[in-house]
Amino acid sequence: MLRHSEARRCVIRLTVGVDASVVLSVDNDGVPEDNDGSASGSGLSGLGERLAALNGTLVTESRAGGFRLTAGVPLPGPSPQRLEVAAV
Repeated sequence: MLRHSEARRCVIRLTVGVDASVVLSVDNDGVPEDNDGSASGSGLSGLGERLAALNGTLVTESRAGGFRLTAGVPLPGPSPQRLEVAAV
């Protein structure tokens, strides 16, 4: 963020969803007014590829004077257990 923006404010959130995923969101106010969205680089595409390898997602949103990055990955966990009920 420091390299690619002029942010004065940044909010970082890490949450665990009810769908057994972890979500990281980063919001900042550092998008320059003359930004036309044509910046090149491989940082976000590389991050997206690494998240996809983990069945994760990456969403980026530019809006007037701000930028949001949201990355999500499923949490590892035990295999679903099979429940069997026997009638007596």
